[in-house]
Parts: sequence; structure tokens; C-alpha cells
Amino acid sequence: MRSLVSLSALLVVLILGACVSHDAYRTHLIDAAAAHNTLRCPADVHGATVPDCKNVTPEIFDDKYELHFVEFDDQGWLHPASNPDDTTEASDQSSRQVDALMARLKQLLQAGTNLKVIVFVHGWKHNASLDDANVKDFRRLLERAASDELPQSAPRKVIGIYVGWRGKPWKIPEPLLNLSFWSRKDTASRVSVGSVREMFARIRSLQRYFNTQAVNEDAPERMRTLMIGHSFGGLILYAATAGPLIEVLTAREDLAGLPPLHSDRPGSKKRYEETERIADMIVLVNPAFEASRFQALYRVANENTHTCYEPPLLMSITSETDEATKVAFPAGRFINTLFERPTSSEEQATAIKRTPGHMPPYITHMLHGTTTPSPIPTHDETTSKLDETCGDWTPASKLLTLEGEQLANAVKENRIQEVKQSTEFIKHLNASGADERPWTRTFCGGARLDTVKQDGAHNAQTLVWNILADSDIIDGHNDVMNPALLDFVRQMFRDTELSPELTNQCISQ
Repeated sequence: MRSLVSLSALLVVLILGACVSHDAYRTHLIDAAAAHNTLRCPADVHGATVPDCKNVTPEIFDDKYELHFVEFDDQGWLHPASNPDDTTEASDQSSRQVDALMARLKQLLQAGTNLKVIVFVHGWKHNASLDDANVKDFRRLLERAASDELPQSAPRKVIGIYVGWRGKPWKIPEPLLNLSFWSRKDTASRVSVGSVREMFARIRSLQRYFNTQAVNEDAPERMRTLMIGHSFGGLILYAATAGPLIEVLTAREDLAGLPPLHSDRPGSKKRYEETERIADMIVLVNPAFEASRFQALYRVANENTHTCYEPPLLMSITSETDEATKVAFPAGRFINTLFERPTSSEEQATAIKRTPGHMPPYITHMLHGTTTPSPIPTHDETTSKLDETCGDWTPASKLLTLEGEQLANAVKENRIQEVKQSTEFIKHLNASGADERPWTRTFCGGARLDTVKQDGAHNAQTLVWNILADSDIIDGHNDVMNPALLDFVRQMFRDTELSPELTNQCISQ
């Protein structure tokens, strides 16, 4: 007994001595508009950048992208302000991260720059430090997103927003770090109801304002937004957006048949008949929260009926091989729920322990990758092969190795093939009237998406997707930047660009 107490005491001392700082990492704000004196943060092929960028936000990678950081403490608050009289570069300016971000977005939009905004909320065991694996992967994702704009006559400027919180509390090795599960889950829950909601609301308001200022229907959306949350970051993103999502879904049904409050304003962009979006798309990857939290949104979405295909408002994507959410999460929740008594059904008893991706009654789609060899040449190959679905198409894993004209040509060809593939699918689905029937869709690169029919609750056109993916798409818990996953998400995100025209065609038939 004495040995056990001594061992426990030693473990506590080691953990307390290895605590990660509670302070923000990105304490120095730089003026992204002052190109002549702005620090550059070039990223290498692994997503690493120069040490001089250790404390700055935003990171600037030439004209490709800007990477802004917004950090929250363990209570979900913005970090406290430093001495306002201290104007040195070493002063802590992290309390102004949100205000600086919004000022920059507004500045760009007022100057006539169209934006592609990508938000990433990291998960357990990560933070906003210079060399964090998620930060490095996010730089590569932004570079890939920027390359998508190369063929465009008016390319969008890519703005990345990395939402940081103290997902890694201790500097200790695995598997001891797993002991932080309960504290980090509680922290993520607090962050989700804190100032991060202010940030999301301000981004949404800015997007709504500038997107309705377009001079005609053919003008592009001024600001397009993709939000991604991983693991406990999925909890943060979901909790902060589920309420607004339920509001727009229920409004569509509850207000059906009522006259509009006002006619279209002269000069404003007329909205087509689809559900208002909180963001163009929200994606959760291996989300680590209880399926009981997901049930309300899942139920509301399935009760909505749709004449035409619309891209989902939210996609939750979980790997079949994710042991963290499949095994560790239910084990942790078993302890938490010992004194909880489900009141309605066996479904509720299961939903309070499992995550949405491992709750079979809530699965809406299955996503399969391709187990065949890659159709694209490796670094040492000189000849090209064709993708079975989309011809001369290049996957993200290869695009990240290309530069200059070679990259631009590959991206241009990819866009042609992906738009063709998506357009044909959407037109065929809408023309078939298969709003209630299961369907299968194949993507460039060979990924296949199948709808799943659930007993008594199937809506093939639901706007909330809960996808179970095989290991070719996501292999385990931390494979959040798998190129196959990014290719799938990018093609789905592009649906939100194509949807207005195709939906209008469907409605007019």
C-alpha cells in the first residue's frame, strides 16, 4: 500500500513539473498589409517554418496565404492583455488576436479582395506552437488551398485561422499523456462556450454582409468559409455551431409557406432557395464528443425534406480504425456515466458513451477509399497514368510536390475534371427525383460515398452527414490531413460553389 502511495505521489510530482505553460504562443501581432516590413514565414515540404515566426500572428507565406492564430485559455477566455504602455515587440498582444483578425478580413474585403477562409480547431495533445504537428499540417493544407486558385482569372486570397487552446497540458511521453483525457475534455467543453463563439459569430456576420453586397446574381460570393475541427476540436466547433445550425434547419420548416418579410432589395444579390449556411461547410474529423449531443441536430436534419440536392451544412467523418474514439472514449465515459441514468431508451444509454461516428443508428454515409495503386507517378516516375474516374487528374499527395507552371496546369485540369464529375452527379440525382432513395457517388481519385438506410429514419438528402470512413481515407485518430481525405473534402466544398446554379435549375423544372 505504501509503495502504491509513493508511486502515485511521484507521478503527481512528475506531471506537475512537466506542465505546459498557460500563456499564449502567438504574442506578437504583425501588420499583414505592410508588405515592405512584414516578416515572411516560408514553409518547407514538411510544413516547418523559420524560428523567427515562433511568436507571430499572422504568418505570411509570400502571396500564397496568411495564417492567423486565435488562442483561448482553459476557461475559454481570450488571454489577458499585457501592460498597454508596453509597445515593445516582446509585449504580449495575444488579447487582441480576434480584433486583429477581424480588422484584416474587413480590410481585404473593403479593398475588393475575394477571400477563401479556412478555420481549423485542433484537438487533444496539440497547441499553437511553432512546430506542433497540426500547425505544420495546416500550413501545407493552406498551400494546397492557395494552389487551387492558380487557374482562376480572379483568384481568392487564402486566409487560414488556427484556433489554439491548451490541448496538450503536460510535457510527458505517451502513454502517460493519455491521463489528460478527462481534464482536456472538460477544457474543450469550456472553450466551446467561451469567446470562440464570439469569433465564429463575427466571421459569420462579415460573410453575410459582404456576400449580400454583390451587384448581381452572377457575381461570386465575396467570402467563402470552410471550418474543420478535429478530436476535441470537433467538440469545440460542434458545440459552438450546433445551435445556429438547428435554428436554420428548423426555420426552413417552420416558416414554409409564410410570406417574405420584405422584397428583394435593389442591387442586392438574390438568394436561391436553399438553407442559409453558418459557413459554406463545417467538417468534423474523428470528433470526440457524445453522440447524445449530436442527436438533436441529427433528428432535425432528418425531418427536413428537400426537392433538390444541396451540399451538407455539416459533415462528421470518423475513421473505422480510430481507436481513440472507438475504444478509449467509451472507456473514459463509462467512468463519467456511472451515476447517470438514461430516461428514454437503450439508444440514449449507448449515445451517452459513444461518439457519433461509432453510433450505428446515426450513420448516414459510408466513405471508401481506393485500395488500388495510385494512378499518379511517384517522384521517380516520368510517365503519367490516368485516374479511372476523372482521367488526367492529380491527387493532393502529388500536387504538393509540384511547383510553377507544372502545378498550375495540374490544378487547372483537376478543376475541370472535378467540376464535370460533380455537375454530372448533381444533375443526375436531381433529375431522377431520388430525394428519398439511397445513392452512390464516386469522386475523382476513386473515393466512393454510399448513403446508409436506417430503419424508420432515412433521408438521403439530409443536410447533416455522419460518415464512417475506411482507413484509406483516414487511418486512425490523428490522420487528419490524409491527402485522400483532403481530396474528398475539397470536392465536397466545391459543391457549395456549384449548388446555386444547379439548384435553381432543379427548382425551375
